[in-house]
Amino acid sequence: MEELVTKHDQQELATPGRAAAGLQPYTTSLPKNIPASPYVIKTASAIAVGSLGKALLTVWDENKTTELLLFEAYFEPGPKGTKIREALVYRAGDYPVPAYRVIPKARYDSQRTAMVLTTYERTMLREPINEVPDREGENWADRRFAFGGRRFVRKPFKKRRLTASPEAVYEYTTTTQVQGTEVGKLSDDALPIRLWWHDPVYKIGLSQKYYAAAGLDPLFKEYLFVAEMMKRAVMFNGASPAPTTEDANAQEQVESGWKVAKVLISLALALAAGSG
Repeated sequence: MEELVTKHDQQELATPGRAAAGLQPYTTSLPKNIPASPYVIKTASAIAVGSLGKALLTVWDENKTTELLLFEAYFEPGPKGTKIREALVYRAGDYPVPAYRVIPKARYDSQRTAMVLTTYERTMLREPINEVPDREGENWADRRFAFGGRRFVRKPFKKRRLTASPEAVYEYTTTTQVQGTEVGKLSDDALPIRLWWHDPVYKIGLSQKYYAAAGLDPLFKEYLFVAEMMKRAVMFNGASPAPTTEDANAQEQVESGWKVAKVLISLALALAAGSG
């Protein structure tokens, strides 16, 4: 089976977030007739110190007995309220050494819409992965990104998209502008095979079920879960927009206090875990 990110292709390792020409579709290399692997994302309650806090999300196996990833999203005050500034993601066996750092990029200062920028901190991939929405200003429009030289897109199961609409990830090679639209709507040649998806039978709750296609590259699968956890954190808490000149002074004033608060929050988490 072909790996999405191969060790012999140094160019692809150096530029994981760029698409490459001439590659065969990754989707067709995956094993067929093997059931997808189920996973669960759990959202825990945030711990707050004053006006600052930390939201916790975790990825588990189907039986919720083995924790795989831990996501900590940090909050800080801003002119328009408390929003997520960044998140760190840890592999369960490596905690407290982070594997990923995630920064949300807000669109039009909207609290609910974000483009995810992910940086690999401990893996062999060093370039950020940008997820770019087709239509700016629309909450969670189809988002496109490149990984390992291939192109992928997140799409909802239903045409009528809501903020929490379950999505699936597909592979595609080309896009075309939809005629008669001026908002950037695109069509593509995505293969009709889901690589990773949120259970379409959506149920409101702190635990959500997801599936990954059999044989999916482990690093790619990790990235998809990292980006989804950021999406869920932003859905409930909003994303901190890039600071404007007007906001720069306010951000500088909270910077030193924020560093201290992060230490206090981590200490509170450690004490809570010890008492449990």
